[in-house]
Amino acid sequence: MQKKILITLCIWIAGFGFLHAQTPLMQLELVKADPNPYYDGESGDHFVRINNLPYKPVTVQIFTLNNVLIRMATVDDRGYWDWDLKKDDGEEASTGLYLVKIDFEGASRTFKLYIVIAPKMSSF
Repeated sequence: MQKKILITLCIWIAGFGFLHAQTPLMQLELVKADPNPYYDGESGDHFVRINNLPYKPVTVQIFTLNNVLIRMATVDDRGYWDWDLKKDDGEEASTGLYLVKIDFEGASRTFKLYIVIAPKMSSF
């Protein structure tokens, strides 16, 4: 009886570990942008957070729909990256639909991010 309980416990522990082992692609399926869509001025924050990144080196790339790379970052082990809505050249991104590409351990995932930037009011 005792031997049977021990074997069952070992199988249960082994099975539990197996269920939590995820491939890189499975880990990337959890990545999301928050907020999405982003509305300038709605939350007071001027950034979009890319959440649920694996705690290992990850490359985040932001593209326009014309496949022009506007921002790239390597994130080591934070689990998130805050995009300040600026391009690599320092210019602010404009209203539009963007593609976010995440590369991790040979796996890749791309998803859409919509940004609405409020027009700047000029003072007289």
